[in-house]
Amino acid sequence: MSFSRANLFRKLAAARSFWLFLLAALIILSVSFLFTRQVLKLDSELVIQNAEFEPNAGLISVAYSSLRDHGEFPLWNPYADTGVPYLGDPVSYLFNPLGSVPGLILGPINGPKIGILLAVLFSGLSGYYLASVLGLSWPARIWAGVFLAINGHLTARFFGGQFQLGIAFPFIAFSFAFFIQSLRREGAWYPILAGASVALLLFSGLLYYFLFVIPGLVITFLFFAAASQSEGLRTDRLAHLVKRSAAAAGWALGFSAVLIIPFFQTFDFVGKDADRFLKHSQTMPNSFLNFLVSDREYYREPNRGMPGGFLQEFYSYVGVVPALALLFVIPAFRRGNRLLIGLMATLFLFYLAWSSARHTPFSYVYDTFPFLFNFRWSSRALAPATPMLIMLGAIGIDYLYQLLLSIPKIPRRQWFGSMTAPPIPIGVVLSLVLLALLAYNARDVFSTNRELYGLVQRRQDHLAVAEWFEENETSPSYVWMFDGSPGISLRLAEQGILRLDPSYWRPKLQYPPLEGGDQGAQVIEPRAEYIVLTNDATPLEEDARLVGVLPNRYIYRLEDSPSFASLVDSRAPPLGDLPWGDRAREATARIVSPNVIEVEATSSGVGDDTVLVLQSYFSGWRVEVDGERIGAADNLGGFISTEAQPGAHVYRFVFDPASHRYGLAISAGTLLGALLIVSPIPRLVGRLRRRRAK
Repeated sequence: MSFSRANLFRKLAAARSFWLFLLAALIILSVSFLFTRQVLKLDSELVIQNAEFEPNAGLISVAYSSLRDHGEFPLWNPYADTGVPYLGDPVSYLFNPLGSVPGLILGPINGPKIGILLAVLFSGLSGYYLASVLGLSWPARIWAGVFLAINGHLTARFFGGQFQLGIAFPFIAFSFAFFIQSLRREGAWYPILAGASVALLLFSGLLYYFLFVIPGLVITFLFFAAASQSEGLRTDRLAHLVKRSAAAAGWALGFSAVLIIPFFQTFDFVGKDADRFLKHSQTMPNSFLNFLVSDREYYREPNRGMPGGFLQEFYSYVGVVPALALLFVIPAFRRGNRLLIGLMATLFLFYLAWSSARHTPFSYVYDTFPFLFNFRWSSRALAPATPMLIMLGAIGIDYLYQLLLSIPKIPRRQWFGSMTAPPIPIGVVLSLVLLALLAYNARDVFSTNRELYGLVQRRQDHLAVAEWFEENETSPSYVWMFDGSPGISLRLAEQGILRLDPSYWRPKLQYPPLEGGDQGAQVIEPRAEYIVLTNDATPLEEDARLVGVLPNRYIYRLEDSPSFASLVDSRAPPLGDLPWGDRAREATARIVSPNVIEVEATSSGVGDDTVLVLQSYFSGWRVEVDGERIGAADNLGGFISTEAQPGAHVYRFVFDPASHRYGLAISAGTLLGALLIVSPIPRLVGRLRRRRAK
């Protein structure tokens, strides 16, 4: 009988927790919707207000048409510069469902708007779950979830048009929460979810947040390892923690193999200029003030020495209440809470120090590993610091709330005759005052950060230029765009968005110099075939010829620029600014899909023994001639090429790297294994077998 009662109580408690979670989810969803309502206008004429949105949404544009029109997953981006692989691309987020699924359904303009809502919602849910892992009460969990949804760092990512980083943010808190649960509890669920969360960080902007979170997870393991030995040497406990951590790491590697394995091949393609002197670092006090101060002028260049203001890089406003609540974390630091509270505080200070890398020993790490400079933007280290600060604030608020509720009532007192004063619940009154203060601060953070969500009218000149090229050019064309980004092949994509990418993800190809030659003379640097100017009709080059006049746009063609595809003599290597010059004969090229480029060429066999396409060489390119596969593409001057066959032929250059197939097979197998482990089917089969055995 007692067993039945205990079982009943457990069921009632579980049901109560379930309904409280549903209520919390409804509250966080409502806040998220109201917070992002300004960007939820599904109007293709309205885009996110920052200029970085269109380049980042170009990935959705390419995938949208590639999957719909060709049934192919885009592995290569032929529209940016001289082509870069999407595999291992730092701005790729197609494997993150928060960004890709809405975009593939609604297109590259309206899809990301829904992605913003989902990112804010899941950030709130991740905050709620991490607070529950810390053992906080339901009101503190709600507060933590709401503040992680409306925090300034996430808002600034979307304001800056950095969509891929915004949809990565929720998985920071999820990674820590599931990893902590993996170390504290049994079961296969938690290591799988921890690994999936880390993989989703990698799938959303590649190394940025991933590089920041991994050291934090190592610190988390060290905390639990030290705690397991606090009562004496226990190798079994330590071995158990190592086993659970290794399981989480294994799942993370398995899920992300589809990106990690190709990344080793694409490394030279995704680098960018590094800030070797860490000029954009700041002190720890200033990093901390980013969470407390919302005055936009405070971070402007005269005060901070920061170029271009603070909003996109250093804005992380979460209000003053979390900082005030830190005072109450100290009395909450009791024996049962020391591990997790100490961990949160250590992680918060660690990430503040990382954002101040110029003034700390972190600078020596960057000197030792220069690769880290390519992916270190100091404000990005404040991303994992944000949930840690909010969790510490939630701990302090929870302790203060419980303390106030424990204050006894002022007993009933007799005044005059039979008149008596009712008991005064001092604790309840003070708790209501605390809740009012929290609500006021939440309202301030909500209204201040919501101002950064907005829509603007699309640049009509983008559409006009794209339409001009569609009407006047049948072959791929390199242009010089309004923002000075050279070498972008312009195409009109779904809903008129341009498929272009930031110019700093330009391939950095390194090839050994020819014997007795200069390496710079070997690699083709194709000049822009077209130049599009913004302010006046003054050409950028002496040999530019005006070929089109559009509203606020003048289009020039460089007469001596090379063709996208041509027949060349491989025995006469390119020299100077004009690769092959008059020695090259133009061929007809067509970008069939992101993975396929088709070239029609007629070779006489004299002086034109090679078909050259100005797409960056990569080991994954193969060639088909008239539908018959002939092998891998050749590397001529850093670009893809193949031997020309006499007569007229159709050459198809197909990007199909083996590294992608291997990585995809490993990731698919990992996902299948995870589903089998957590599926109820094996347990049901086991029960049936035991029943038959009985």
